[in-house]
Amino acid sequence: MHRRRAPSPAHSKRKRSWRAVSSSSSSGSEDETERSRLPRDGERARRASRANRFKTGAAADAREYPQDQMSQKEKLAALAEDVEQVDWDQFVVKGTQQELEKSYFRLTSAPAPHTVRPEAVLRRALDRLVHLLRQGKENYFYALDQFKGMRQDCTVQHLRNDLTVLIYEAHARAALEYGDHAEYNQCQTQLDFLYRDSSLPGCREEFLAYRIIYQTAHAKQGESGALLHTLRSAVTMEGSHPAVRHALEVREAVFCNNYTALFKLYGTAPSMGRALMDIFIERFKFTGLNMVVRAHKPHVQVPFLARILGFLAAVDTNERTAPSAVAAGIALPGSRLPVFLGKHAPQDELELAAEQCVKWLEEHGAVVTRAAGANFADAILDCKSSGNRLFLPAPVAVAHGDANLAIDDFLKSVS
Repeated sequence: MHRRRAPSPAHSKRKRSWRAVSSSSSSGSEDETERSRLPRDGERARRASRANRFKTGAAADAREYPQDQMSQKEKLAALAEDVEQVDWDQFVVKGTQQELEKSYFRLTSAPAPHTVRPEAVLRRALDRLVHLLRQGKENYFYALDQFKGMRQDCTVQHLRNDLTVLIYEAHARAALEYGDHAEYNQCQTQLDFLYRDSSLPGCREEFLAYRIIYQTAHAKQGESGALLHTLRSAVTMEGSHPAVRHALEVREAVFCNNYTALFKLYGTAPSMGRALMDIFIERFKFTGLNMVVRAHKPHVQVPFLARILGFLAAVDTNERTAPSAVAAGIALPGSRLPVFLGKHAPQDELELAAEQCVKWLEEHGAVVTRAAGANFADAILDCKSSGNRLFLPAPVAVAHGDANLAIDDFLKSVS
């Protein structure tokens, strides 16, 4: 039987020495890695300099305004022991600026009183801006700058009254008319907070209708819970208002995929309702076209498509208007027109509606046949040939990212 020979003492010694060397080298590399992670002297100095720059919370070149009394922090520290007797009005900025026009600048420190407009000046500034927009003398880029400046002056002065509501409502309408849904959403969120105070006036029913349509359009992007909360919070009186009732019908048509009813509601949308319905109306038109192509063979008359796809105004349309100003033909504050026409406004004449429908069909890949010299109302959609050719065209891209912004406005914004 073969016996295993025991290792020699020299072999065991060499093995122990190799383990000691490998462990010392690994520990040495770990120490070296740890030392490399620690900041060096120059890096420590740079970090300390950066921390000192932001110690006061203001930029290095921020202007410091003299104060006659103690700073706000010192006042709060002195009154911290007796909170019930703190006069919080002494911490609010009281504006003294008398100029009506003021651009918006992001604040990096407490504003000086002479750079903030008081309430009386803000009212005159709002009336001036509303008049300029109604007359078409200024564009949205200028109005956005002025509205944000007014909102900032209201915030730093803790103004929460009818003026604040008027500013946010006018800004929301201007944003809707231009298509700036991000700014509209900011105004709508603040208005929802302001409307909770029943003593404040405002167009509650009008903006409740806007909120329902906006949340319906973004229900698949996380707004479904907010939509349910909005529907639960709507009181009976608001639900009977024409604008709110129209918004509820729009929500029902969208969730039921009833595109025929949706296009009729688009034609009767009050105030700025079409501006929000434009978010999803194109998608529903394309869905309706696909249903027609699959259900009708071999062809369909264009006037029939113009009616069911919303290119032709319904005969039994009853105009629904929310505020009395719209009924009188007066544009609401912040908007240029009493009723927003929208990108998909229906036509009253059949020939114009058929022409618009034919152009839209061709842009989406449909095959339309029309005899030479014939009217657009005599055109025919070839459903069989159009079945596999339909597509949604890509949005038109512009260099500055906003198709609604004129080149002069773009150059003014970056100058």
